[in-house]
Amino acid sequence: MTKGPFGVASLLLFLSSCMPSAMPAPTATPVLIQIEQTDAPTLQILFIGNSHMYTNNLPMIFTRLASAGGHRVEADMAAKTGYLLEEHVADPDTLKKINGGKWDIVILQENSNIPQVPSKRDEQMYPAARALSRRISSLGAQTIFFMTWADPWAVADGRFEDFVEEQARITAAYWNIAQELDALVAPVGVAFEESLRQRRDLFLWKDTDYLHASHRGTYLAACVLYALIYRQSPEGLPYRSGLTEDTAQHLQSIAAQTVLTNSAD
Repeated sequence: MTKGPFGVASLLLFLSSCMPSAMPAPTATPVLIQIEQTDAPTLQILFIGNSHMYTNNLPMIFTRLASAGGHRVEADMAAKTGYLLEEHVADPDTLKKINGGKWDIVILQENSNIPQVPSKRDEQMYPAARALSRRISSLGAQTIFFMTWADPWAVADGRFEDFVEEQARITAAYWNIAQELDALVAPVGVAFEESLRQRRDLFLWKDTDYLHASHRGTYLAACVLYALIYRQSPEGLPYRSGLTEDTAQHLQSIAAQTVLTNSAD
């Protein structure tokens, strides 16, 4: 799909026209990150997904954020470019990681194109999610679904009427399967939408493809995971991952609002 000669400013203008004006209430190298800061129990987390996981190294940013909050985390990742959950179901590397660790939490992220299309959602995402969740539960771990964000170009090329419609489709896909499987949802896509409503000047996508998260977007995702997993607001945490204090505080606040105020879990 041709993206066209759009820069950040023009895409922000495009997004602005799609959003309501009112504010509502190649394969990644696996990483093992160990942070030992307190005597608190260490949380073991496995991230499963694709480039949305390894772009900007989400597991690393999350573990550093958790450390700033006084929490100990060991995280690992199974993520390959463009992967669907159904590919992870049959991937020996993924299965080896699932079976080989004493995980407390396993985070599942579907290819971002699948939840938007009902037939792909029902025939690909949901069966794979059920199979992975059953395996995760059998090992005594909690499943968390990582809700991705809408793709502005799906609006630009006419697949959706507006950005809100696209995100609503993605959101519903994740909430429905999570409810069926008694799993949790990290509503990162909802947090993206809320941030755009409040700060249209704050771009959350990489300006090289307008699909993957920028560093700000990944930090927001980590803050959402922090709020969901620890049921604590990330507001005030000193770890900013190189962002300005103003930007980090805004993203921390958005995560707290999205998870702790508006979440249905």
